[in-house]
Amino acid sequence: MLLFAFAGAVVVALAAMGAWWLEPSHRVARLLQQGLAGPPEVMSIAPARGQGAALAIDERKLAVVRGPGDTGLVYDLDELVGAELIFDGAVAARATRSEGRRPLDQVAPQVSRVVLRFVFDDPHDPDFEFELYAPTDAARRDSQGPDAAVLVGRRWFARLEAVLRQSR
Repeated sequence: MLLFAFAGAVVVALAAMGAWWLEPSHRVARLLQQGLAGPPEVMSIAPARGQGAALAIDERKLAVVRGPGDTGLVYDLDELVGAELIFDGAVAARATRSEGRRPLDQVAPQVSRVVLRFVFDDPHDPDFEFELYAPTDAARRDSQGPDAAVLVGRRWFARLEAVLRQSR
């Protein structure tokens, strides 16, 4: 009887570890960190969509996971052409290498959707829209809300804008 109880506990523990390992936010974080040689300065994950992005400025790398099943892509920061911060479908801020920038005018808008769009110099994967917050996230227990997504988007955009200014 004791042997069966022990075997049952081992099976439950292995199942719990497997569930944790395959949980979307852990899987995306693992993929992002594998793409970068060192720890990122900033990493954001949208577990509901299986998306994520991580930036390692010292290594000059940007890693993205586009969705469930994606193994991730790693770009050199030299391949980053531009970035846009989009609130409810309207571009709120834009920074590019070749053109003038469009600064962020709305500091704390009331929004229902926040997207950070990366534009790359890559014909196969030219852009990536990282949805930081969507209206469907409101029903999620782990959702931090649109205000937190706006703050995260502003921080990401400030870093990307600095990277793009340095490389001109």
